[in-house]
Amino acid sequence: MANTFFYREVEKSSNDITWVEIFSECLKKHDKKDMEYAMSAGTVMNSATEATMLERWRKPWLFLRILIGGLVLSVFIYAIFFFNAFTIGYAVGAVRLIAIVLPPLVVPVALMIFIWELNIPKNISIYQLLGMFVIGALLSLTFSMIGFQIEFFDKFNDTMFESSIAGFIEEPGKLIAAILILLFFSRKNKIYGTTGLVIGAAVGAGFSGFESAQYALNTYDNYLESFDALLEYYNVYPENFGSDQAASILMLITVVLRMVTALGGHTIFCAPYIGALALGMEKNRFTVNTLLNRDFLITFALSITCHFFWNMELDCETNEEYAVKFGVLMGIVTIVLWLELLYILRKALRQAVKTGRAAQQEQAGPIQMLLVGIAGALKGAVWDFSSGKTLHMGRSEECEFRFSSNVKAISRRHCMVFQTNHGWAVRDVGSTYGTYVNGRQKLQPNEEYVLKEGDTIYLGGKENAFRVVRRG
Repeated sequence: MANTFFYREVEKSSNDITWVEIFSECLKKHDKKDMEYAMSAGTVMNSATEATMLERWRKPWLFLRILIGGLVLSVFIYAIFFFNAFTIGYAVGAVRLIAIVLPPLVVPVALMIFIWELNIPKNISIYQLLGMFVIGALLSLTFSMIGFQIEFFDKFNDTMFESSIAGFIEEPGKLIAAILILLFFSRKNKIYGTTGLVIGAAVGAGFSGFESAQYALNTYDNYLESFDALLEYYNVYPENFGSDQAASILMLITVVLRMVTALGGHTIFCAPYIGALALGMEKNRFTVNTLLNRDFLITFALSITCHFFWNMELDCETNEEYAVKFGVLMGIVTIVLWLELLYILRKALRQAVKTGRAAQQEQAGPIQMLLVGIAGALKGAVWDFSSGKTLHMGRSEECEFRFSSNVKAISRRHCMVFQTNHGWAVRDVGSTYGTYVNGRQKLQPNEEYVLKEGDTIYLGGKENAFRVVRRG
């Protein structure tokens, strides 16, 4: 099992799980096969049952590549955009459309992929995720626009709370959209806490990306007013500096600010409370009690509160003062939102690991299994699990399964098979040439894998193999 230590930490006390542990795979090298494996999650090529999901899940890393790639692409897009604007005097329509739509999606989509990678059950494919992203955006934006038409909120127009009140409209709009997707998905799929986190992230990312694109479009469309303001404030451009160029610069500033603030924006607003809803769906049923569970009420109220402060009008005398206050406020709100996400994620991970362990035990059944040598120097050797004893394998005289000294691929103490609370497991004890399970997964030193019927253990290569079989 690839994340045995992580799962043990979750089981022991999920409250000890930190972002450092969750992000631990991000900077490691990953090849094309890893990419294909990650992207195929939830498909027929890489689906998982409750009994196998713990073995198949990997910590998130793909999102960082998508984020970096998206940022590089955005730089390329804006290079072409500004080349158009400053050579022919305006940006070609298709280039302008791409510059308005694609860059604002980069950060929300990367965050959505990150939360999707955290989905241990692997019950949502990338295709379903993109569908939730688009449908969630359309539904949440529609419900929010309807909310803004409510007469009650008109009284806040032209007040200091005009923009801050948006959270009381947009969060319910996203909530309704996410619930509809959650209910539709639950018709044929089991709902876990991580499922809710993914659906919430998809809805929030869709809302965030397209709202930011709208902000970029509005900035560009209002370029005459923006141009005058820019000249008046900076007073550094020559008289023949075109308004289209000025609008292009302002649009870039808008998009960059939206990309930075998206790290704590709608995606992270929405994911925690939908994750809490999913955790409250007992036996896959959505009831009144689902909406009344404490975690949902806390996270939903906290997201609305953070949204309120996110949009708060700041009373400042200078732009420099505004930049400092705005930066501090965004920093505090972002930290609170990520702590909120971690709170629900810990509970969702604990639920997934507990479910996976129970399914593994049920599949394993009673300890009526044997470990049989099927290839190599110890072909035909048999170890009976019912003995309850630990099996050591290697060239040392102390090993129960002992290899001769001329078998160079085997270390003196190569691996061990022993009983745990979750069933029998194999652990590599620091061998030179490695211990493999089912020919694909190489165990890291001291990493454990819970065995089940049909598993094959390879020592140092495929020459020496052992299989778990049912006795009798």
